[in-house]
Amino acid sequence: VEQLVFAFDLSSSNAMKVPAVAVLLHRFAERVARETITPHTAALETGQQLTELFPAKVERKDLELSETSVGGLTSKVGLPEGYRVTQRAPREPGFLELSYRGERLMEASVAFADTREADLSGATTIRLPEVESELVERRTREDRWWRIATLLLLAVVLVAWYLLKSRQSS
Repeated sequence: VEQLVFAFDLSSSNAMKVPAVAVLLHRFAERVARETITPHTAALETGQQLTELFPAKVERKDLELSETSVGGLTSKVGLPEGYRVTQRAPREPGFLELSYRGERLMEASVAFADTREADLSGATTIRLPEVESELVERRTREDRWWRIATLLLLAVVLVAWYLLKSRQSS
């Protein structure tokens, strides 16, 4: 039997304020849920691998996977040998239902993941025309007086330090 044991008094600690404790409890609950045959729900991405959704102790013949499209068409999905490693969510959005011996074990929605920001396969390189760099040079100009201003500020700080030090020693 899987147990989660804390080696400290949970009620008198700051564990409820630490986000890592919530993550720990969530991961533990997910692991226990995967190892038990209880109904649950899931939110999946299109093409996501379904490895963790199948209970470890269940035979392939006892499982039935069905897919429902957004239009409402339901179809059975065959589970091939090695389905725990190879089975993926459909490529189109919709719903999945996993049954164990006729009882609903899992209901899942399948949606597109927004990977447009990460997909750089269609990206190309371009060279900016020289005109734009000339515009940038014309709009920005270097402040010539920053070195003198820095030296004056340093001189003021040193004079103030000298005057304050002489008063404190006397």
